Amino acid sequence: METNWLEIWYEALASTHGVEVSVSDPVKAQQALYRARASSGDASLEELTIRTAPTDKAGALWIVKKLPKAAGDLNGKEKP
Repeated sequence: METNWLEIWYEALASTHGVEVSVSDPVKAQQALYRARASSGDASLEELTIRTAPTDKAGALWIVKKLPKAAGDLNGKEKP
């Protein structure tokens, strides 16, 4: 059975913080996830990011919501 990567993105988007996905090859799974997100054309999925699960680096990925940027955040640059 083929994995529906886009469905996983939407599951993470609908969750409070994100989801954990068990995978056999984290690198290939991450590539497939990013391809699915890009081909969807859905800008709302940009609110999510992929992280290697710290508890299982060889077999799990986390798809989590990005933290909101603080007001006035200039990506580490000084304010004018």
